[in-house]
Amino acid sequence: MTTTQVVIPDPTQKLFEGHTGWVRSVAFSPDGKWIVSGSYDCTIKIWNRETRECVRTLKGHTDWVRSVVFSPDGKWIVSGSDDSTIKIWNVETGECVRTLE
Repeated sequence: MTTTQVVIPDPTQKLFEGHTGWVRSVAFSPDGKWIVSGSYDCTIKIWNRETRECVRTLKGHTDWVRSVVFSPDGKWIVSGSDDSTIKIWNVETGECVRTLE
């Protein structure tokens, strides 16, 4: 299995490695400290922007994750998937708190 790299446009161009499928969506937290990525490997990853480390992997979708976004307060992540669901995740715990079909 190969690893897909997430490249963040930046004068120093940083790589974030961890997903095993194409990355479809990336979003920054409102405070700029975190990055969330959604992938064709059906996972969502939360990254520390400074260290480039994956701090949490969110699993629950059964098909490609097409979109991810932080809530305005940075406490929640909303994801949309080809499994025809939208999920709301608690950033601190990584728990899926709601699934909309």
